[in-house]
Amino acid sequence: MTKGHFSLDELRACARGYDASLITPVVEHCRSCKKCGDTLAIFLALNRLEEQRSRSTAIRSRTAVGVVAGIAIALAIGFALYQLGGLPADPARDAVTALATTEPPPSAMIRFQLGSAIQASSDDTQPRLQAAGQALAGRQYVQATDELQRLHAELPNSGVIAGYLGIALYLSGDDSARVGALLSAGALDDDLPVALSSKWYLANHLLRTGDEEAARTLLAELATFRNLRGRLSADLLLRLDQLERN
Repeated sequence: MTKGHFSLDELRACARGYDASLITPVVEHCRSCKKCGDTLAIFLALNRLEEQRSRSTAIRSRTAVGVVAGIAIALAIGFALYQLGGLPADPARDAVTALATTEPPPSAMIRFQLGSAIQASSDDTQPRLQAAGQALAGRQYVQATDELQRLHAELPNSGVIAGYLGIALYLSGDDSARVGALLSAGALDDDLPVALSSKWYLANHLLRTGDEEAARTLLAELATFRNLRGRLSADLLLRLDQLERN
């Protein structure tokens, strides 16, 4: 413990059970320290995310095992830094974050993804989701977010809705840890196109919040796909490399 708070390494070791001797003092400290408590909660949530990833078979590539392990740790560090007050101003970092996309998914892509990702049902979920998606494509982010928030409250376990809510919040300028969590849930969805879109915006969210290493890991995975997300990811990696050389 330094300056009255546990370090990120100590909190991660406690959350993952690497050091059982930390559990009691960390839990006692977190009862009265919101800063450490919030960070510990993020690590615990990411543990559950890793468990879900290990059971998911729909989003695999040749480097899937390494990507899962690397992203889980990098996301934890990035989210914890956000909770602890963000990163200091840095012109070089600003140049990197400026590369993060501000473009919504194409309308046709949204219609395809949302048309196939949720099975037809007797309620109004499908048309509401499609309407929110088209508002998103039209850059009506407040309208899209409001409807997706309602849908997420009704169907909290839907990776499709969580992913698209994360996309809407990201495009509206929200850089909170919640956006990363929603996009991570979308990245675990069984529908591959939805998962890839969520991963694309998650990579950009990480880039915009200063976690370039984690962003690069996701972009490298996405670049292996021969589709729009793959091409965009390869191009963004190239621009990051050019910026680094300059």
